[in-house]
Amino acid sequence: QRAAAAHVRVGWVYQCTKCDRWHSNLAGGYAIARNAVATAHHVAQPPATMKAGSGHLVVVKGEDEVLGVQSVVAADEANDTVVLSLAKDSFQPLPLNADPQPGDSAYCYSDPRGIRGYFSTGIVNRLYQKIEGAADSHRMNVSTDWAPGSSGSAVLDECGNAIGHVARIQPLFGDQKPASDDDHGDKPTLMTLNEAVSAKVVRGLIEKVK
Repeated sequence: QRAAAAHVRVGWVYQCTKCDRWHSNLAGGYAIARNAVATAHHVAQPPATMKAGSGHLVVVKGEDEVLGVQSVVAADEANDTVVLSLAKDSFQPLPLNADPQPGDSAYCYSDPRGIRGYFSTGIVNRLYQKIEGAADSHRMNVSTDWAPGSSGSAVLDECGNAIGHVARIQPLFGDQKPASDDDHGDKPTLMTLNEAVSAKVVRGLIEKVK
């Protein structure tokens, strides 16, 4: 219930350069204050096919309440995080837990491939630095399920705190011996790592703004 109440969709409503029609391209986000949401930085980037000057970054609350973004409070491309401010002051924010540990429960409420309200459970698999030598590039792998469309959605602990947000999916490939010299074969996927940005990054951005 907490995950659903804080969940929003974030993305662009834009006119396409290929067909001249208007489209929507939405992923996930989550409230961190009554008038602010956090999401992945790549979610807030304009689509490649957007006609110049014909697009709007929006936040969708519930099924059909479309809200314009008032301002970008903070953005960090390297750490795939952005905080957006909105004029509406009625969001139900999630507290931030910046200290999850491997083995802790992890949950995700998102819209993978447009499947609305998909809730999954797993654990925190590991904590690591995304960028070597960058002390603020906190990432984690978790075993909850997500897919394209889930980006920016909150990853939560068992108390309903946000421990991070969805960043990407990273398949790990193995080596497959060809059946013959002419058959190079396909590399099998051994496992898939679900990568999330830690809430430490979001908290750090907020502290910088303050």
